[in-house]
Amino acid sequence: MNNTTKRLMSFSPVSRHTLSCTHLRSFNKLCSESNMTSSTAAAPPEDIILSMAHTPTEDYMQQIVQRVKTHEFRKRLYPPSILGIWFYETSPTSSITHICEIGPTHVRSRDSPLVEDGIGHEGYNAHHPDWKGYDYAYPLVSCWRIKEPISLARMKEHYGLGGAPRGMVYVPRRMKDEVKWVEQWLIWSNCEYGSVWQAVWSE
Repeated sequence: MNNTTKRLMSFSPVSRHTLSCTHLRSFNKLCSESNMTSSTAAAPPEDIILSMAHTPTEDYMQQIVQRVKTHEFRKRLYPPSILGIWFYETSPTSSITHICEIGPTHVRSRDSPLVEDGIGHEGYNAHHPDWKGYDYAYPLVSCWRIKEPISLARMKEHYGLGGAPRGMVYVPRRMKDEVKWVEQWLIWSNCEYGSVWQAVWSE
């Protein structure tokens, strides 16, 4: 048993859901390390870009900002190394406007029902037809507004993305280096340490 495995065993399944943000980052990092061979360099935590559409009656990004939407529901199970979602708002905004840190993934077929205290929880738990295929719920534990939204043109010209995100796109390293979380506006956080989380992790 290596040191990483021993450290992972110190996190119980229950405590994982009650960890402070700094501890949660440590847990997820250890999960990533435990899946690598000794000949593989430690993979750093990753962030992804996901598109967030607007409809005539729904502004999903504002629902997150207002804390009435507390989970992001998706059809894909993302790797455990994913710790943050950068939301690209589709037309007419056409920019990455917000970043949300996420907690451990809720898997509908495996985990107990979500507490029905947020938008979409009831339909998700009940397997409503509108939620067919949306088997993964990502708890949002903080929300940051990017001071200078990253336009689609800048994403292509400066960061090398081919176009508007479709599905999951990893955040380019250059983007993460230039748009630092702790320099953005923290709108809200469920974390004990709030904006200190990213500062601690980047040390």
